[in-house]
Amino acid sequence: MSDAAAAPDVQPILAVEDVHKSFGGIHAVRGASFSVPKASITALIGPNGAGKTTLFNVVTGFYSADRGSIVYAGKPITGKPPHRIAHLGMVRTFQITKALSAMPVIDNMMLAAPDQPGEKLLGVLGRPAASRRREREVRERALELLETFNLADKADDYAGTLSGGQRKLLELARALMVEPDMVLLDEPMAGINPTLGRKLLEHVAALRRDRQVTFLFVEHDMDVVMNHADDVIVMAQGAVIAQGPPKEVRENQEVVDAYLGGGPSAAETARAKPRPKASEDAAAKRPEAVLRVSELVAGYTREVDILNGVDVQVNTGEIVTIVGPNGAGKSTLMKSVFGLLPPRAGRVELRGDEITGDLPHNVTRRGVSYVPQLDNVFPNLTVTENLELGAIPRANGSVDARMEKLFELFPRLKERRRQPAGTMSGGERQMVAMARALMPDPEILLLDEPSAGLSPAFVDAIFERIEQVNATGVTILMVEQNARRALAMSDRGYVLDLGANRFEGAGAELLADPKVAELYLGGGASRVDIEGKDQS
Repeated sequence: MSDAAAAPDVQPILAVEDVHKSFGGIHAVRGASFSVPKASITALIGPNGAGKTTLFNVVTGFYSADRGSIVYAGKPITGKPPHRIAHLGMVRTFQITKALSAMPVIDNMMLAAPDQPGEKLLGVLGRPAASRRREREVRERALELLETFNLADKADDYAGTLSGGQRKLLELARALMVEPDMVLLDEPMAGINPTLGRKLLEHVAALRRDRQVTFLFVEHDMDVVMNHADDVIVMAQGAVIAQGPPKEVRENQEVVDAYLGGGPSAAETARAKPRPKASEDAAAKRPEAVLRVSELVAGYTREVDILNGVDVQVNTGEIVTIVGPNGAGKSTLMKSVFGLLPPRAGRVELRGDEITGDLPHNVTRRGVSYVPQLDNVFPNLTVTENLELGAIPRANGSVDARMEKLFELFPRLKERRRQPAGTMSGGERQMVAMARALMPDPEILLLDEPSAGLSPAFVDAIFERIEQVNATGVTILMVEQNARRALAMSDRGYVLDLGANRFEGAGAELLADPKVAELYLGGGASRVDIEGKDQS
């Protein structure tokens, strides 16, 4: 997308100053400040939970800022509703497309056009000729854009029949119906095939070059960011920690720490679990695989695979961590293993028995528990009630005795056993979720981003509890964004990228491998650039 011939204007079209946004006790955006030059292509990146989408929602008026200022094209827009901001020339797309599935594509386009007298009864009755003339203009504009985006042959099809990539193109085309000066794109590459991804990037570059449209986009494909953005803004824990050219940002140590986890990597490597020295007896005895994932393929929409043949093995008593850049397919892998997302191909085996596509309650009864990243407690129930629910699938022995044992592991929960889980801090809720998952006395515990969004003190507490749980004999498979901390405590690790295995090995080995850090922050050709070029 970056085009030297179209050097961006140095004047900012968007200026964000000291913006804050909280939800209850959670500070999603903390004093964010940045500017976006006119006619530039700027990327907004950061690890999961950094506050990127929340900031997008604040800037475009979907959320109200708690404090701070937002100025667009020289006009303050803080607190203005989305439609007012759109009338000023700033529009957005969404990570999950918002096409009206039950309406034809052409109607989706025409709905977005401003100044339509036919939208009001008075306009239809009092100015019928003007209404018809404007409707013809809007339709011609819509068809012209659909032609530009190679969707003209889909004009009369229902939007719900489009592929994921075509819906992304429709969203961008529809946004252009208001002839904006700035477009905000929320994860435009997510869930689309490389060919359509490359076409979308080409449209963005052409709009910047030919019409001087400014783009600000959130994207998890770091190679797309590094190869196509003029400027990169980096967020972590709700704050902007860096802004500058892609190469400068990629080499910023604070950015590296945000993606891989804080703390000096050398120190983490020193405390990492060493690989046991091989002995003749150990060599003769193969590790016992309690969980094996083979060539797993899975996805959420019919035409896009998120996992592309992933292989993972977890041996009895191990801590195994899955890491990788945002969008690598880590959480999708956990959902597929637990039965929340039926795989399209491949196998999942538990102690040699196939459980591929089995229902979650059956997987739980077989000895596997799962703690999702989000919505992992019942907020209106007390701590005790949350734990009691966890004992239902596999009620072995006394529920009270099991609960007391977990209260020894999580003493803070015993103090707050009568408190509704929804009123607790993020770290405390994570402890409730882990304790509930341990109530059935599982053999394997699946953890999806256990430290996401937690304060440093609670991050330490959660990782300590994970090690203590493992010491009781529970095997752990964990997805974690704090790669340094997680790999330091892991027996082995896997690094995923674009839904496939990239690296694997002992935790200490992966910690010391510079290729892992390079994978997180890009530097090569993106899948969109390589595969899209091959398929076009």
